[in-house]
Amino acid sequence: QRFNIKKGISINIKKKLQPGLGLAAGSSNAAVLLDMLDRLWSLGLTKDDKVLLTMDIGKDIPYFFSSSTAFDIETSHTNILPDISLSFVIAVPDFSVYTKAAYNDLDYSQVNHCSSMTSSMINAIRARQSISDYLHNDFEHVVFLKHPILADLKEDLKKAGCSNACLSGSGSVVFGLANDSINLDKLQKKYNHFQFIIACSQ
Repeated sequence: QRFNIKKGISINIKKKLQPGLGLAAGSSNAAVLLDMLDRLWSLGLTKDDKVLLTMDIGKDIPYFFSSSTAFDIETSHTNILPDISLSFVIAVPDFSVYTKAAYNDLDYSQVNHCSSMTSSMINAIRARQSISDYLHNDFEHVVFLKHPILADLKEDLKKAGCSNACLSGSGSVVFGLANDSINLDKLQKKYNHFQFIIACSQ
């Protein structure tokens, strides 16, 4: 309606990441689709246009139009410079935690108590300092209650040499900030039905 497009399209998505991992796979699908429609229909959208268009569709989608680390709140999406390089251990369970269910279980009286840690993380990124002490996720309380194995996984990632670990999105993935001394042998034996991936951000 906004662009007065009268045509329709048929979409077939071949998923490579299962839903419910907390890796914004569905949001990345939406971002790619918007890019394709922009080209198909010659909409002439800028990155800022795409951020504004997608903020009300899914909170993760604007990140795919950012060229750097970004900070998002309900009413704005702000790039944070400079980018920092980090190494991660990404632990992928063999089960999903669906976003809608996680939000339904969320106790809103227990959220937004870590705003000072968020501010400290932003300052650390800008100063190119460690962000390890400032990792937090309000979904952990409700998701860990339903899936205590994820709480165990978080602690085991730290024991294996990660400087800290955290639930990704609404789960089920848990990631750790990896150090050079990381040892995944015990983790892979204990969680032999999980997949462990080493990844780096540039």
